[in-house]
Amino acid sequence: MSKKKKWIIVVSSILAVVAIGLGVGLGVGLSGRIWYKAHIFGGRFGWQDTEEGIFELVTSLDELKEICDTYDNPAFSEEYFAYLTSMGAKLREYDGTYFSDKAVIIFSTTGNSKRFKIKKIYVKNKELILDINYKEYKHGHALWLEYTTIIIEINKADILGITDMKTI
Repeated sequence: MSKKKKWIIVVSSILAVVAIGLGVGLGVGLSGRIWYKAHIFGGRFGWQDTEEGIFELVTSLDELKEICDTYDNPAFSEEYFAYLTSMGAKLREYDGTYFSDKAVIIFSTTGNSKRFKIKKIYVKNKELILDINYKEYKHGHALWLEYTTIIIEINKADILGITDMKTI
């Protein structure tokens, strides 16, 4: 084998490993994983969060507004001061056009003094699974993070046919 062919094989292998690594880091890639983009906000999703937190899949602007009403989130109510929050501004970015090919997952934890990181999101047997890595805070750190909301953008094509959702 010539020296040139060896270099081509080595460079191709390195590029393949880098491409796979970047894909996995972005939530894309192997084993049913789907692409996602997460926006993290300190604080509750709304004034009516449940003890269990919130885990909702939103596929239309009407659903988003209904969920905001259900949990008393003022993102679409200009008369409330909380309308001006960064979370409210983000939620208002999602319009009818956005939902034509995308969806949003709203995940909110309540008062658990845990920090967490999304490991991956994937579909298995028609079930959307949000895989989360939790870590306990030590010595009462970062009390402002007791309530955390993540708005996760995903492609609708990746969730066609799902019938259930869960976190692990």
